[in-house]
Order: sequence, then structure tokens, then C-alpha cells
Amino acid sequence: MKLPTMWIGLLIALCIMGCQKEDTNLPQGILAQVNEELITLEEFNNELRDIKLEHGKLPEDRESLDQLKTAFLDQIINRKLILGEARRMDIHVSEDEINRTILALKRDYARESFKAMLEARGMSFEEWKRRLTEKLLAEKIIQTVAQFDAPIDDKSVKQYYEEHIEEYSFPEQVRARQIVVATENEAKTILRRLRKGEDFEKLAKEKSMMPERLYGGDLGFFAHGEMPEAFDEVFSLKVGGVSKVIKSPYGYHIFKVEEKVEAKVREFDEVKDEIAHKIRKKKSEQIYYNWLSGLRAKAKIKINKQLLEYTH
Repeated sequence: MKLPTMWIGLLIALCIMGCQKEDTNLPQGILAQVNEELITLEEFNNELRDIKLEHGKLPEDRESLDQLKTAFLDQIINRKLILGEARRMDIHVSEDEINRTILALKRDYARESFKAMLEARGMSFEEWKRRLTEKLLAEKIIQTVAQFDAPIDDKSVKQYYEEHIEEYSFPEQVRARQIVVATENEAKTILRRLRKGEDFEKLAKEKSMMPERLYGGDLGFFAHGEMPEAFDEVFSLKVGGVSKVIKSPYGYHIFKVEEKVEAKVREFDEVKDEIAHKIRKKKSEQIYYNWLSGLRAKAKIKINKQLLEYTH
């Protein structure tokens, strides 16, 4: 089963799982214990429901579903550890920071739609604000511990550029229009009219049977290999050139090239700051990964995996 992008991202959390102990003797209704903090079955189900509301239903096959539940529980465990560390380090989010964030978020909702969002989640405003505060606090401590401020040397930047040159290479692209009809005779008739000087865009709107006829047959830009084989003809045409009639499983095509963009490799000087930022970001992520792995290694984590099966 192909998982939605969001669920694939959630599974990445499994990579940060540390030592944890299965324990079926936790108190009733307790799904996990993180040091002295408890994660209840109700808390897990409520948060999972919110995720489903935002990103769609869960996968139906048992293996993928079990993996996702485990990964989601792991995210909650990580959040408990992060918030516990924030308390230890005496890091706080001010009421002003919270209120400014709330105002910014509320601008995305009409008054009634914000209320409807809370009702759909079965959540009071106070509960929503508590979760938002936790999120802001987690972001603040992550920014604090994952800072990488050392300069990135030019040698590392140049090496990245040379090893990932494909990221900065762009193939030749063509912007073309097409007219597609059902029979060869009709296509040949249209081609004769085009060669006599009739407007391609106008004929595409009148005669083509494909959806882009509404836009005069405009296909936008595409590179070699991004379209079916029948479209390869356009790369041999000059700008303004019109193709012969070309048969494909979709019908009989006539193409016109509107623009061409030559293949290009972005120069090193053009992208070096972008690459330095990317390297710095990766180093910050590694610092965070190591920090969180260290928290997990020291933590006492117990999970009732049997109870996890009752989540929904």
C-alpha cells in the first residue's frame, strides 16, 4: 500500500526510537510512561483523531497501521521528553508570544470557522491553547539546542556542489501547444489550414478534444522524457514551428513550439549561499537528532503495546 506523504513523514520518527521497555502492568488506561509522566489511551486517541481530521484516514492494512500508531506514539513520547527538558532548563513561552501566535492563526479563519474547527476536534479553546503553548515551547527549545553557528568553509560548499551537480542542472525545456483529434483525415485538414496561416490557438479551442483546448492547447513547459513519446517531436522544431501529424494512443496530434529554454547548470557563485544554508540546516538537524537520542537513552520509557491495539 502506498502511504500518503504525511504518514511517510511520521514514520521517520521511528528512526529516533531509543531504549524502551514493553510493560503490560501499567495502570488501567495508561498507554505509556515517560519518566514520571503518563500518556493515557484517551490522550493518544484524541491526538490521533486530530491528525486524521487534518491529513485523512489511516491506512487500512494492519502492518502499515501498526507502524503508524507506533510512530505517532513515539512522537508524543519525544514531545514529553522535550517539554520535560524545557522545564529543567527553565525555558518558557511568554503570554505575549502565545497571544501573538493565536491572533496570527485566527486570521486564517472566519470567526465561525475557527469555532467549527474546535468543535470538529471536540476541543475547548483552553485545550487548543494548551497544545499550542506546548508546540511553541518545543520549537523554542529545539531552536536553542540545535543551533549550529560555526561558519561553513568554502571547501565543504564546493564539495557539495560537485557531488550534487544534478540538483543545479536544468534540462532543455519547451513550451508547446497541441491540437488532438480522433481521425487522421481531420488532423491533416487542420494541418493544411495551419499552413495557410490560420491561428493555432484559435483552432485548438475549436477542434482539439483534450482539456487544454480551453487554453488554446497550451501544455506549458516540459522537458524531454516528461511527456509520452509522441511529444518528443517538439524538441526538433524551432520556435514557431508546427509539427507533422503524429499518431499516439490518445489520437492524432499537431504541435506548435511557443518557447524554448536551453539546458542550464547554475554557476557555483550563484548557489554557494544556498548550499551553505543547506549544510548548516543538516548539521543543526544532526545536533537535534543526537540531543534527542541522548534524552531517550537516559529516559525510563514503558509502553503497553497490547493497549496500543485498542487505539483508533
